[in-house]
Amino acid sequence: MSDTIAAKLVPDQDERLLAALLPFSLYSIFVLNFFGLFLTLGLWLWKRSSSSFIDKHGRNALNIGLNIMSVWLLLVFLGILVVAFFIGQAPEGMQALQDGSFAELFQSSFLGLGLAIVVFFVLSLGSTLLLFVLPLLSGISAWNGEAKEWRFLFRFVKEPKKL
Repeated sequence: MSDTIAAKLVPDQDERLLAALLPFSLYSIFVLNFFGLFLTLGLWLWKRSSSSFIDKHGRNALNIGLNIMSVWLLLVFLGILVVAFFIGQAPEGMQALQDGSFAELFQSSFLGLGLAIVVFFVLSLGSTLLLFVLPLLSGISAWNGEAKEWRFLFRFVKEPKKL
C-alpha cells in the first residue's frame, strides 16, 4: 500500500515535462507582451486537474508572470508620472529663463529626475532579471521533480484551502 502512495507522489516524465513547460512558456512574454501570460494560463487550466504537481507548478508560473507584469505596470505608471511632472515644469522653466533664476529650478528638477531614473533603472533591471532567471530555475526544478516556491513573490494565484 505504501508503494502505491509513494508512486503517486513521484511525478512521471509527462507530468515533469508539462510542469517544466509552464514556467518556460513565460518567455513568450517577449513576443506576445501581456498575452504571453495567457499561454501559461491556458496550459495550466488545461492540465491542472490531472496532476497536483502540474497544478503547483502552474500556480508558481502564473505568480511569476503576474509579479513581473505588476512591476512593468508600475514602471509605466512611474514613466507617465515623470513625463507629466516635467511637462508641468515647462511653464515655470520659461518664466525662470526670463527672470534669470533658472539655476534653482534646474537643481530641484535635476534631483527629481535623477531619483526617478535610478528607481526606474532598478525596477526595470530587477524585473528583467526575474523574467530571465525565475522561469529557468522553476523549469529546471520541475524537470527534476522538485516543487520550488519563491518566497519573495506575491501570491496572486493561491492554493485552495483544504477543508
